Amino acid sequence: MKQYYVIFRGYPRSQTFNSADDAVAWAKGQGIDAEYKVFIHNPREMISYIIPPRLTRAEIRSMPVLSAGHTSNLIVSRKVDSTHYNVWASRMTRRDGAEFDNEVVVEARRAPGHYVVIDSYEPL
Repeated sequence: MKQYYVIFRGYPRSQTFNSADDAVAWAKGQGIDAEYKVFIHNPREMISYIIPPRLTRAEIRSMPVLSAGHTSNLIVSRKVDSTHYNVWASRMTRRDGAEFDNEVVVEARRAPGHYVVIDSYEPL
């Protein structure tokens, strides 16, 4: 199982969580900004990403589609610090077999052409 070592901006010490959702829930309970730095533990390396704030359904609907995939729309593609991020909004629902209705998936680029999923959630 992956462990998430989270360092929150303006918070003096790191915390350990079993999922990004646990980290977000903890941060909200502490009144900490939604944007945080996550270290995904790998025995051979430490990888650091900044997870963008989570989007609501209304925000997603108002965003332009940058690219349309087979089941998802690319709605955000940007570089933060030195990492390139993509945010995809799925058009699939539970009736289609998806885990969430209109799931949002956040990817970070590890190497050219190689992205890893760092967050996924159902927008509120």
